[in-house]
Amino acid sequence: MRPGWSSNLLVVAYLLLQLLLPIRGLVNDKFATFGEFTWNMYSQTYNCRVAYDLTEPTGREVSIDIKEYFNRSDNAGRVLHRDALPHFHAWLCQRLRRAGRLGSLSASCECRLGNDQKRQLVAADVDICTADNYGVLRE
Repeated sequence: MRPGWSSNLLVVAYLLLQLLLPIRGLVNDKFATFGEFTWNMYSQTYNCRVAYDLTEPTGREVSIDIKEYFNRSDNAGRVLHRDALPHFHAWLCQRLRRAGRLGSLSASCECRLGNDQKRQLVAADVDICTADNYGVLRE
């Protein structure tokens, strides 16, 4: 018995799905969004250097380690993209205020895609808690 057209259509649809899903990861800008949905998650290296400093009302500067705010330290990298970073900054500012840690919070976030592209994601020398878009630069 020969397979019907419906089984052939199912095979074709499955193959198209397998071919089209990875394209999403290649089209998305890794600086703009967390693109770890397909095999693209391992096809490009995406490394960021971050520093958060809280300048207290007394003038004392205190470094903030953002890894402390995640249940797994490797999850911190998931917020280092333009779509997620403003939400994280809003949450972090609120969390620090609730803990009574007042002052001006500044951030430096420099990310590199592969070996050639390097971009600043956060405006320099601004209080991210009061800055437009929580200090995250728009492209």
